[in-house]
Amino acid sequence: MTVSEFIYKVKEPLKLHSGDNVISNRTVWAHIQSSFLLLLSRDKRKIYKTNLFKKIEVQLEKVNLSSCIPLDCMGVRFKLPSYIEDDSGIVYRGLTTADYSKSFRIVSPRDFLIKTNIKGNNQPYAFQQGEYIYLSENYNCMILEYLPDPTDSCKVLVEEAPIPSYMEDNVCSMATQKLANALRIPFDHTQNKNSNQ
Repeated sequence: MTVSEFIYKVKEPLKLHSGDNVISNRTVWAHIQSSFLLLLSRDKRKIYKTNLFKKIEVQLEKVNLSSCIPLDCMGVRFKLPSYIEDDSGIVYRGLTTADYSKSFRIVSPRDFLIKTNIKGNNQPYAFQQGEYIYLSENYNCMILEYLPDPTDSCKVLVEEAPIPSYMEDNVCSMATQKLANALRIPFDHTQNKNSNQ
């Protein structure tokens, strides 16, 4: 389903299609995204089995770390593309080397310091700060599978929404209810089963 189809599906029960309403598509999409992120936090394992993730190759750049971050052990970074973020950072399926020999876990800078100093922990870590991912070793190329954010595109309304089909109805009804509460529009989310009315 595209972004515009999601927006229509949320606006339609509230009758927000006329030019008289003051609600913008961007506001409706923000309610849809917040509903999606709430459901995503409850059901993270199932989303990783979907085909919504985008795979890209990223090139690492060496950085002078004395001015940008408090860790002296970092040496390379790459800038993240437009992505969907939950409370723990970027929503991603994997960060690996180009030959898939190492798979990195993206953590916070604080967790990076703690987890890399645990003896016997062989898991490679990277950390996210702002819109950059930092690594301690330099690799020729890395592969990132992440959940893209369509709102960064010029053609946002025709972009495919990064919401799996099994969540579409729940996200729309949640977003409709949130929007109705924000606009103080009474919204009956139960259908009338009486055929006489």
